[in-house]
Amino acid sequence: MREIYEYIWIFPLIGGIFSILALLTPAAYFSESFYTFNLWMWGLISVQVNDPYFGSYGETTFIDNIFILTPSVIASIIIGVSSIILISSAVTCKKKLKADDIIKSNWLTPAILILISTIAWIISIELVFLLGPTSMSFWETNNPGFGVIGMFLGSGFAIGGYIISKYGAKQRDEVIFVANRNEISISTLASAKSGMSIKYCPECGTKAEEELQHFCRNCGFKLI
Repeated sequence: MREIYEYIWIFPLIGGIFSILALLTPAAYFSESFYTFNLWMWGLISVQVNDPYFGSYGETTFIDNIFILTPSVIASIIIGVSSIILISSAVTCKKKLKADDIIKSNWLTPAILILISTIAWIISIELVFLLGPTSMSFWETNNPGFGVIGMFLGSGFAIGGYIISKYGAKQRDEVIFVANRNEISISTLASAKSGMSIKYCPECGTKAEEELQHFCRNCGFKLI
């Protein structure tokens, strides 16, 4: 577990890279014999027609529906900024330029923002098509591409790294607590043998209120 904890920065790094790559990849696509359609999350559309009778032609443009373009741009900006934050905090954690706990606390929020923005984009496009003149489902006729799948993978890596880091930090704190308690126990035993007063309880670490206190007032442990 310690080895994984030392390389925990790899999780948000992979998550941020996956999300950036997903933005550069079509989020939805449709393909048949002579027709190919691709849609990027930020509103770019690519259409390619290969007709054996009329020839081949293609077109790349931005979607002209404001109700699709607006949530697409907003979601893309949030995801792009969140991905950069993940990559930046991962690199900083590797270099240990800041406290580990401060850096790792920055992983959860951008990961959740990427996840929520992706889900909101999926739902918004579906609602526009269902409530529009055609009343058709967008996701029944189009397939999700890596532009969507990569977002879920990226946020999953970052959230997983955050959870593992919290678990590793908890184990580290427990080891420190046990080590400190052992030091207190050794100090207490030496004090008892030398006839000196015990200042701290070896069981819970509570400070003794009296010089010759026989029992800990917090946990009841026998001091002398």
